[in-house]
Order: sequence, then C-alpha cells, then structure tokens
Amino acid sequence: MAKALFAADLAAGDRIGLARRHDVRSLIAWQDRLSDAQLAVLQAQAVATTNVGPLIRFDLYDAPGMGVIHPRVVDQ
Repeated sequence: MAKALFAADLAAGDRIGLARRHDVRSLIAWQDRLSDAQLAVLQAQAVATTNVGPLIRFDLYDAPGMGVIHPRVVDQ
C-alpha cells in the first residue's frame, strides 16, 4: 500500500481515497529517495508540505478537528 501511495502517476482523488481507506493522513519520506516526478506530484497534491532535516512530509488532507500541522510547530 505504501508503494501505491507514493506512485507518481496516482491522481489526487485516488491517492486521498486510498489514504483514507487505510487511515493515512500524511506521507513522510527521505527527500533524497523520492524521484523528481514523485516530489513534484506529491507537493502539488498535498494541502501542506513540511521539510524537517532530510525528511519531507506531505499532508494529503485536513482532518476534522486536527487541521494541518504548521511547520513552526514542528520546529519548536
């Protein structure tokens, strides 16, 4: 399932549907292990993207009552 969620050719609606079915809200990966295509697509489809050191986080959708974690919260 993780491989499917990171697929560069997955449409935004399909990615969100798959993520919701498996209770996944965010994808986290090592930046240097993503292809340029994966990085571009995931950044375009995410509601928020956060870089923390060598990792990158893609919030795929807002969860009711949770919202998106702001990057400054992560840095503190």
